[in-house]
This record gives sequence, C-alpha cells and structure tokens, in this order.
Amino acid sequence: MEGTTSSSSVAQGSAASAPQPPQNQATSTGSSSAAGEGQTNQTSASQAVGSGQSFAERAIELFMRHWTLVFPVVGLLVLELIIYLVGGLFSLGLGLGLAFGFHPFALLVTDIIFSIVTGFVVGILTAFVVAIVLEESKSAVSGKTFTIGGAWKEVKARMGVASAVAVGLGIVFALFSFAPFASWLLDGLSIGYVTIMFALICGGGKGAGDSLRGAAVVYSKMADKDGLTLLAYLISSVLSAIPILNLATIPYNAILINLYQTEASAV
Repeated sequence: MEGTTSSSSVAQGSAASAPQPPQNQATSTGSSSAAGEGQTNQTSASQAVGSGQSFAERAIELFMRHWTLVFPVVGLLVLELIIYLVGGLFSLGLGLGLAFGFHPFALLVTDIIFSIVTGFVVGILTAFVVAIVLEESKSAVSGKTFTIGGAWKEVKARMGVASAVAVGLGIVFALFSFAPFASWLLDGLSIGYVTIMFALICGGGKGAGDSLRGAAVVYSKMADKDGLTLLAYLISSVLSAIPILNLATIPYNAILINLYQTEASAV
C-alpha cells in the first residue's frame, strides 16, 4: 500500500509540474508580443495625428501644433527685407546717376549684376532656412522636441552637402531674376524641389547628386500614388516664394514631405 501511495504521489507531482513549460512559453510569447507592440508604436508615431486623414490634412494639424516652426522663416524675412531695402536704395542711386548724365548702358549692366548677386544671396539663405525647418519638422513628426540650435547642429553636420545644395539654389534664383513675372513661380517650385532634396539628405544620408535625382523619383511616386499630396505640395511650393505667405508654406511643406517619406518608407 505504501508503494502504491508513493507511486501515485509521484504521478501527481509529475502531473502538477507538467503545465510549467507551456506557462514559460506563454510568458516569453507575451514578452515578445509586448516588444512587438512597442516597436509598432514607435514605427507608427508619425501616424498619431488623424490616421484616417490625407497627408495634406495631417500636415496642417501638425503645423498648428508646432507653429514655432515659423521662427527660422521670420529670420529669413528680416534678412530679405534688409537686402531689398539695400536694393531699393541702389536702384534710387542708379536713377540719380542717370539724371546726372551717367551712361544708361553702364547703369543697366550695374543693375543686372546687382540683381544677380541679390538673387544668389537670397537663394543661399532660403536653402539653409529650409534645411533648418526640415530638421525641426522631422522631430515634430516623430513626436520629439526640437530647437533651432539643435536643428542647426544637424545641418552643420552635413555642411558640405548642404552648402552644395544652397549654392545650387542661389544660382537658380540668380538666373530666374531675369524673368521678373515668372520668377516667383520658378523660385517657388525650386524651393519645393530643394525641400525634398534636404529630406533625402537628412533622412537618408544621400549626397547632393543622389538627392537631386531622388527628388524626381519622389515626385514621380507622388504623381502615381497620391495626386492630392502632390497637388498640395506644389501649391504650397509656389507660395513659398512669396514673403509673409512663406511663414506658413515652408514649414507646411517640410512637415508634409517628412510625413510622406516616413510612412512611404515604413510600408
């Protein structure tokens, strides 16, 4: 009897300990599931705002939440105002020179040279402001805090590539200065193109040449898959060449392209 009782006790003990491995397996499965959820939450951080809305609508909401993105553009406006005031005084001086008998051709050449220099400088300044705003908006889209100083540090870390893009935009602005009626349209489209280039440089570590070609690819993908985003981006880009309006359009475009790039790469 004792042997029988002992055997049944061992059997009961074995039966009691049998469920233990599945429990451990369930625990590890739960842990990996929790880790997976955390990774999913991190990946979809940019989708927290209006997941059922278009990119264009969500970019508006994010811009309203992070309106301080306008500060770098305010600095650009102040610098542009100073440059244009100097330009106005220069034009007044040319007019006085013509009145005092200076040769009209010499004055014309001087005015053209000044317009080219002005366009070049404004283009470079605009490019760096776009780069700063883009870095800030990248943090805004991912739910992180941002500062102008922190964004500028990121831009300085890629100063070689950023400078090449800025000089390129300066040359484009200088060339388009000869078409006064169409310059705002061409300048705006150029700003939009450079914004995508900087998104590829900052987000994908691309060089100037690769980002130049990559921006065309991004436009092509937008046209094929998301015409509304492309339309909103192009309209905002054109308006980015107009002072005061660019306070909203430059940050908006930066947020919009960061949203699009983040989620397109996550798919």
